[in-house]
Amino acid sequence: MKKATRYAIAVFIPVHLLVIIWTTLLPVLPFYPSIEKSKTYRQINRFFNYYLVSTGNAQRWNLFTSVSDVNGQEVVIEVTDQNGEKSQFDPILPGLKEHDSKNIRHVSFFLRVVYGMDSYAAPYMQRVFREIEKSGTKVREGYLIVNERKTRYLKNITKDNIIYYIVPHQFGPYEPHR
Repeated sequence: MKKATRYAIAVFIPVHLLVIIWTTLLPVLPFYPSIEKSKTYRQINRFFNYYLVSTGNAQRWNLFTSVSDVNGQEVVIEVTDQNGEKSQFDPILPGLKEHDSKNIRHVSFFLRVVYGMDSYAAPYMQRVFREIEKSGTKVREGYLIVNERKTRYLKNITKDNIIYYIVPHQFGPYEPHR
């Protein structure tokens, strides 16, 4: 390892620890209310918050946020080839792997698509078409199908033990750009 790299790491780690301790431990100490009012503290804190945001370590959450009503998702790509035959494919790129509704990245991507961000869906479907066409299938059009599992109200669950209902969403048709 180069000397410059070692020095950079030797500086980065203590600075990072200082920022984390400053922003997480300091607010729970008994003397915090008295230093919180100081101008110097606020200036340092502002700088540290910029650092946290730029390194992806900032946390903004609310204890009283309600639980999501999305219980899970089932996602499939339905494609019609040049001969008019329909096929279904798994949606996860690369390789058209199966969707895992426990994987937060998978779920959040398809939630963005479902709730109005076609800017995600159109380029995604073009990549899906390229992946499908690698296997020799000529795609005419395709649909992205997302079936959301929505959690029912507790009073309804206790009546019949059915936890969720399915809300189907179909996006498309999308045509491959050649």
